[in-house]
Formats: sequence, structure tokens, C-alpha cells
Amino acid sequence: MPAQTCPKCGAPGGGFICAYCGAAMVPPGDEGAELAALERYHALLDETKSNTEQCSRLIVEGFVPSGRKALIEAGLRCIARIDTNQPLNGCNEQWVKRLEAISTRLRVMAGDDALRAVAEFDVKAQAWRVAEAKETKVALSFFAILGLVLVLVAWWLIRLIWPA
Repeated sequence: MPAQTCPKCGAPGGGFICAYCGAAMVPPGDEGAELAALERYHALLDETKSNTEQCSRLIVEGFVPSGRKALIEAGLRCIARIDTNQPLNGCNEQWVKRLEAISTRLRVMAGDDALRAVAEFDVKAQAWRVAEAKETKVALSFFAILGLVLVLVAWWLIRLIWPA
């Protein structure tokens, strides 16, 4: 493909995906090009996973296919990247939001395969949300107990220093 600028951010480049923002550099509707762009998009994400800020930007702003087959493939790749065992680590929240955006596009399309895929994607997104809520509750409980212990220790020390 000839060198061109990204239609979304204006960055110079070429190929299927903008290396800066992750936008598609191919016209929508060509299923083969969308699948190739999706492959390049995920390769770009793998290259940038050590840079959380760039990886997060690419997930949030990046290429979301328009064709049913490419959308289902994009959703399956999201599912593989969502870690419900450590919901607050990495870019899990961005992956869940991307999965929900893909599910929304698939809901608009008619067809049994799209609806089955949406059901599977919704299960994974909901599992992550439950795990995130549990992790947040555990963290809040820990800090509440820690605060209580610190208050009790301070009270005990004050009573030792200044007896009544």
C-alpha cells in the first residue's frame, strides 16, 4: 500500500492500521481487508503492551471492524485479553469497553451468529465487572481495617504517654 496519512489523527504512515491511534487505513466493507487490518491492529497492540498509555489509547481509539465476521473475530480477541483473575491490572477496563462496543455493533446486525457472539461477549464482560467489584470491595475493606488499627494504636499510645 502507498504511504498515506491517517484519516483520524493525520499521522503519516501506511498499511492497514495507523501506528499512532490504531484507526483503520482501509475502507470499510472489504471483509478480507478488515480481517488483515484486525490482524495488524492486534500485532501493533502486542508491540506496545509494555507502554500502558499507548496500549490503552490504541484499545480505546483503535480499529473496530464493520463486517460481521471481522467483528466476531475482534470480540473473540478481546475475550482472550480480559483477565477476570486480576481485573484491576493492565488494560482490562479498556478491553471490556471495546468488547461492549463490538457487542453493540453486532446487536444492530441481524443474524443468529451475531446474536450468539453477543451473548458470549456479554458473559465475559459481566464476569469482569463482577471480579472488578469484588476486588474493589476487598481493597476498601483492607483500608478501612488498616485505618481502624491505626486509630486504635494511636489511642493506645496516647493513653500510655498521658495516663488519666
